[in-house]
Amino acid sequence: MSVVGTTQQQPRVFAHDAWALDQLDGGAWTEGFPIVKRLGTGPDGVPYTFEKKAYFYNVGGGFHQASGAAALYIGTDMEELNVIQEGAVIQGGPMLPPPTRITTYYNVPAGTFMPISVLTVLESTAVAGTYVDKILALF
Repeated sequence: MSVVGTTQQQPRVFAHDAWALDQLDGGAWTEGFPIVKRLGTGPDGVPYTFEKKAYFYNVGGGFHQASGAAALYIGTDMEELNVIQEGAVIQGGPMLPPPTRITTYYNVPAGTFMPISVLTVLESTAVAGTYVDKILALF
């Protein structure tokens, strides 16, 4: 499925891989950090290099670089889901962008596939318990 650009950079209905947020970057991922870093560690502990375009964003004074986006599967009821989507970021050379626009989705039920192009999930609110082990990044 391609809307604009290359098929490999678009959110997918059919994913070829899925990682829970708490598995990203060797288990060191936290809210606001890129889902896809240029250099990172997979859930299996194997280092990887991701060769897509560079996306730059700024949240809470923190400057981040992502190298790709992912669609999401929501495995728990969410009161509020805050994300930075691909369309809100700056592509190109490293520079400190202004604060990046945050998109908030409300009342997202468990079992929802979100075919949106997300660079990161920010602090969000689950109806009960935690969510970082129940949201899957779909690649």
